[in-house]
Amino acid sequence: VGAGGGTGLLLVMLWFVPTAGVYVGLQLHGMMSQAALQLVIAGFVLLSLLVRVPDAAAGSEFPSWAYVTVGFLIGGANVLVGVLSPILGAILRFERLDKERMVGTLGFFGFAGNVFKVAGFALVGFCFVDYLRIISYASIAAILGNVARQCVLGGISSAGFARAFQVMLGLLALKLVWNALSGLI
Repeated sequence: VGAGGGTGLLLVMLWFVPTAGVYVGLQLHGMMSQAALQLVIAGFVLLSLLVRVPDAAAGSEFPSWAYVTVGFLIGGANVLVGVLSPILGAILRFERLDKERMVGTLGFFGFAGNVFKVAGFALVGFCFVDYLRIISYASIAAILGNVARQCVLGGISSAGFARAFQVMLGLLALKLVWNALSGLI
């Protein structure tokens, strides 16, 4: 992670991953309906599509101290909405990563965020046994997705990757809004 003299992956991991935000997210989780959660997810996704790196800031390093605050907020949001890559992707654009490093970094933080989330839910007594079949299917899908990523990522330009990423996020946000509003009507 980082361009030139930018932030190293180890520094990012030390500031971003260990977060108390997971605890805050767990406390808020039971207070929200499914429709509200879907709208929060859609809001985060749409926000990530609207956030642009100003030309003046492009290539400048995201301040190391800011990862503490960002880690806390995204840690809590990850528990609530389970979508941290779009928001983190918007922040990591300050680091000016190429597509391979962006995907790898987002994948690492997605994994790390899920580890903290699983630990947090286990601490509050969530029973994962009832969901072993879904967890198994999700694990297999993650492995197959990684294989597909290797094939697809090599054959797409950085600009094409950025456009495809934004289109998929936009469609996801629209589907979530539709699902949330359909349940309310």
